[in-house]
Amino acid sequence: MGVGSRIMRWTMDWRAQALTLLALCCLMLLLQCSISWGLLCLCEVLLCRSMPKKRWVCVDTALVGLPCLVFISYLVFGIAQGIPGISGDLLSDMFFMVAAVVIRICQHYRPAHPDASDSDQAPAPGAKGFRLCGRCCCGGCAVILTISLLAQSVGMLVFLGQSPRPAYTRTAIAYWCKGEPNNSLVVLEPGYLASPGTLYFVQEALAQSTRVCIYDPVGTGFSGGQDPNFRSDAAAMKDVVDSELAKHAGSDSWLVVVGGHSRGHLSSCRFWVDYASSYDRLALLAFDGSHCGQTGCSTCSDFGDVFTALRIFVTPFWTLFSGLLRLTLALAQLMREPLVQAEFDYPAPALLQLAEPYFWPKLWRSQALRGEAWLKSYDGPAYSQCLEQRLTASSVDSSSPHHLYINAGDICTPSACAGHMSILSNRWYANVASAKAARFIAP
Repeated sequence: MGVGSRIMRWTMDWRAQALTLLALCCLMLLLQCSISWGLLCLCEVLLCRSMPKKRWVCVDTALVGLPCLVFISYLVFGIAQGIPGISGDLLSDMFFMVAAVVIRICQHYRPAHPDASDSDQAPAPGAKGFRLCGRCCCGGCAVILTISLLAQSVGMLVFLGQSPRPAYTRTAIAYWCKGEPNNSLVVLEPGYLASPGTLYFVQEALAQSTRVCIYDPVGTGFSGGQDPNFRSDAAAMKDVVDSELAKHAGSDSWLVVVGGHSRGHLSSCRFWVDYASSYDRLALLAFDGSHCGQTGCSTCSDFGDVFTALRIFVTPFWTLFSGLLRLTLALAQLMREPLVQAEFDYPAPALLQLAEPYFWPKLWRSQALRGEAWLKSYDGPAYSQCLEQRLTASSVDSSSPHHLYINAGDICTPSACAGHMSILSNRWYANVASAKAARFIAP
């Protein structure tokens, strides 16, 4: 037997394929990328050995057609978002989709050879029922995964059809802008574990009087970056500001307003401390922002271990089941689920933009790292720095000529006041808060 034949036989051997896939999955884990499809490939190698050869033709469509279909949707999604928006998770899944098709071809054309594990032997007494039960369980899981993956593909294409494309800074930070500049520019960051879509109503209201940009923080959504903390988020905020100012003539004299909701307020304060000298006119805006000097995050403290476990044990396989989340959200909208309608008062396109980052492992991975950094290596603005610059969010000095802090408890109807999230997600509360912000920004 020649060397070429031996190599070909080795590459078609299920043991070699399984070991190679296992090594690639470990490599992707070290690179913090998705291995959802790597797991599917490994299952395909192992399960196809026990599948009767006479039934392989019946599953060819699923084993070849499904990866091809999902690959095409991923490719369209990546091209539409632009090269900066293509994440490692997307590329990793696409690589393993190609591997799934190659493995199926190798299994189909594998030369027959005597192998006790591969031969069709008569089952021992009692083993037939066990095999049938195993095949039923595998078939049920396959149906659920197929529904999830198809829903993922359809959801991605629906998102592309109804949501605006982001612009990108030179450091691959994704951002969306609305409105015409009125000698001012507003750049807002969403809160912790939130997507830019949560700022939809605020952006819509403020865009009637000035230019307003929202963006994906470092390592979330469509933004690049692997080191999420306050300094890197402040640098990303600066990139968005500078990118927008560079597009408009005479922007040197504009008022630059940076801010955000919850943790976004701390990022803007960090921006002030690091970059205030770079701008002639600068102001800060907070929508129920976190307090300066807050070295502990209550959400991080309560769920720190959960986020760590999520990052290590769940996010590598997130895209396997994110299609089910998309399907659940779609069904809740169709049925006008009261909880969804009360908590998220957004129109359908805005809700798609809000929800999209949660369907990808990047957000969960980066926010777990961001929470750990907030707890263990706080690099946000110190309270003394904010007090000196009059940027604090206390009842004593919540606002100054260059800093407006809008407290959720101050935005009220005759029957109720806004909450930490409803100041953004409720249209009425968001419009009232935005009106205060517009008066603060007006020349």
